[in-house]
Amino acid sequence: MNINKVFYHSSTNMNEVPDNSVDLIITSPPYFNIKDYTKNGTQDLQHSAQHVEDLGALEKYEDYLLGLLKVWLECYRALKPNGKLCINVPLMPMLKKVLNTHYNRHIFDLHADIQRSILHDLNNMLENKPKMFLLDVYIWKRANPTKRLMFGSYPYPRNFYAQNTIEFIGVFVKDGKPKQPTEEQKEQSQLTQEEWVEFTKQIWEIPIPNKNDIAFGKHAALSNLLYEHRSRIIPLYQRINNSYSKDKTIKICDNNLKLLYKDHQVCVNIDGKEMKLKYSENEDDFRKYIIGGWFEEYIYFELLDLLDKQVIYDLRLNMRLSVESMTDAQRNERPIYAELDMAFSDGKNLYIIECKSGGLKDKGVLANLSTNAQIFGRANAKCILISSDDHLGQNIQEKIKILNIKFIFKDFKENIENYLNDFRH
Repeated sequence: MNINKVFYHSSTNMNEVPDNSVDLIITSPPYFNIKDYTKNGTQDLQHSAQHVEDLGALEKYEDYLLGLLKVWLECYRALKPNGKLCINVPLMPMLKKVLNTHYNRHIFDLHADIQRSILHDLNNMLENKPKMFLLDVYIWKRANPTKRLMFGSYPYPRNFYAQNTIEFIGVFVKDGKPKQPTEEQKEQSQLTQEEWVEFTKQIWEIPIPNKNDIAFGKHAALSNLLYEHRSRIIPLYQRINNSYSKDKTIKICDNNLKLLYKDHQVCVNIDGKEMKLKYSENEDDFRKYIIGGWFEEYIYFELLDLLDKQVIYDLRLNMRLSVESMTDAQRNERPIYAELDMAFSDGKNLYIIECKSGGLKDKGVLANLSTNAQIFGRANAKCILISSDDHLGQNIQEKIKILNIKFIFKDFKENIENYLNDFRH
């Protein structure tokens, strides 16, 4: 089974997903009513209406757990025997002005309550069917280094509050013997000893990134520098490719511009402004980055402001998605993958972006952009071509009009926001 679709409705009824068809479910439910998801990040502007099926808008915690139980029943139905259900939730301290049950603040332990709901309430409803069991619990240590305190009785330690810097990932398993994988599947999924040791650690130290952290992109300052001097960088693409193909190094010295790369060490010097950094990804990834990937990253950082304001949602960079058809799946053929430079949603429509730092000469790029939009978003998908060059040939301009692609070559953030507003009015 390969659906490759997003269904925008309640998870209490996932009738599009057949029984016993899913190997793994990963979810992080709304944290009770601690956040109003109809409002923006600062909770001062409402962008959508409340929905009766929104589990994050229920007033009673007991009703919230009962609503989640309906979701777990649907997950159980869809899971294969030995299928896994992974649920990510935190401890949830409540403000006393919101919930005043006793002298100290009240804390909801979502993981413990969900665990009881699945192992007791759900299993009691299954009668003679296979049960759900707890397989493992992981602790996600998500703290960023910070001086921010949970004050409590600060500075006196009688009632100091923990910083609440962990979350739980409960892994539940549907009882039953799994279908044996093929030899090819076993080989493709084989782990090294180092990976095995790393992946089985029960505490995950993965800080939540700040906006300017490397997790939001490889090197924000470098992409800004390259964009600032794009007219000098882009003409060097062919020389960079030729230099790299010889010995996996890059050495370009041209008119007060130096670009050096060897053994993951990067040095860029433009008019005396120098940046040195270590590029830890695959060597060929840096070649791809320096001949155009930097522009995708630059646009990504531009759009983060729209994400913060909740003008857009679910912003993704460099997505690789399977476009396997049902026919291919029946033939056991390997899926075909589509790579999207960028994608985001406005809460209703899907927007797929193609970024071109150099000149655009191939109309096939536009056709692929339009095709990917149809595959992954159908009627609710929009295409955007972002380029650093506004000089398009006549044929390319005509193709853009035919395929109804929005072309943006300057003031990227402002023009995208205006484009979205046009659809809202």
